[in-house]
Formats: sequence, C-alpha cells, structure tokens
Amino acid sequence: MVCTPHVDVPPCLPLQDTVLFLLSDHGTHGIWWSNEFELGSAEHKLPFCFVVAPDWLLLENPDWLEALTLNQRRLATHYDVHQAMRQLVTWPDSPPPPFHPGTRSLLEELPLERSCDEARIPEEYCACRNSVPPRRFSAVVDATRSGAAVQYNGSLPAVR
Repeated sequence: MVCTPHVDVPPCLPLQDTVLFLLSDHGTHGIWWSNEFELGSAEHKLPFCFVVAPDWLLLENPDWLEALTLNQRRLATHYDVHQAMRQLVTWPDSPPPPFHPGTRSLLEELPLERSCDEARIPEEYCACRNSVPPRRFSAVVDATRSGAAVQYNGSLPAVR
C-alpha cells in the first residue's frame, strides 16, 4: 500500500474536523489480463491509499506528518490504516492496542525493512516476492496493438 500524506484543504470546506482515508483493496478486478503485466501486478499487490487531513491537525501533531511522509514508500496494510483510525478516534488520549500482531499505525513510522510476514500479508499478495514474473506484453496485446495501428493508419488521409 502506498500512502500519500495530505492535501491542502481550503478553510472554507467542512473537512476541517475530518481525516479522510481513500483506499482501494487490490487493484483492478474483472480484467483477466491485468495481473500478467508489470503495472497490473504492482497495482494488485500495492493498492493505493491517500490520507487527507486538515493542516491544523498535522501542525499540532508534526510527528504524524513526518510518519505519513516516511511511510509513503514503506510496507503498510489495511490493518495499519485501521489502527491509525482507532488512534484518531481516541486522540488526544493514548491509542488503543492493535487488534492483530504486527499491526502498526500509519501515524507512526513503519519499519524500513518490514517483511510481508511481519505485516501479515499473504504470500500471493506480497510485493517483495515475485513468484511468477509478469510479462511486459502478451500475444493478445501485440495483436490488438498491431490491428489498432493498421486500422488507425488506414483511416488517416494521405499526406502529400
């Protein structure tokens, strides 16, 4: 999961007392070929996560902003997002203990060398391992690309 820390929220918007988490589950679904390619495989194993927080909250808690910034390129899970939500609900009191072993909060710095096992990520979703190397192109993509190019080029007017 890749988390982006915050977006400036104009003061006129009603989100000044809200932290918004935008996240996906596991990339695209229903497109049978997407995981056969590098980009589709990466999206499937590293779903996106955006955290939108009011500037005043991050200024009041600079360690949260620092952690969110550092955690952008660290291995995080939905358990970590859940723990961050639990931490926000109890703030300014101490956060409750995590439900699952290995769970951390996104509002705390995640370990740089965190493994999928430590984060409780099943092997088939682990982005650290690549048991089946994804292909860059397939025969279907090559044929579609070639056919589309021929059809498109055939529809262009002749250049003199």
